[in-house]
Amino acid sequence: GTERQEKVPVAMGRIINVKRANDSCAWFSFGELCHQPLGAADYIAIAERFDTVIVEDVPQMSGHCYNEARRFVVFIDALYEAKTKLVIAADV
Repeated sequence: GTERQEKVPVAMGRIINVKRANDSCAWFSFGELCHQPLGAADYIAIAERFDTVIVEDVPQMSGHCYNEARRFVVFIDALYEAKTKLVIAADV
């Protein structure tokens, strides 16, 4: 399908804005997923909505980005549990 923006509903009336999506795939930057206060419910909603998720600009992480690294682990866990495919473009 063609690329479009999409709003994915999350528990308790929240919405995740997906800037790049089609019928089965969402495309995010690392910052969109991990530099804002998202949690397991947000990542589960993404994983349940899309068959494939692409994440670009994944940095090499060190001790100074603990919160972002923790969010990324929670995100990966949500994709794994939902059997959602993941494509990563990393700086490493």
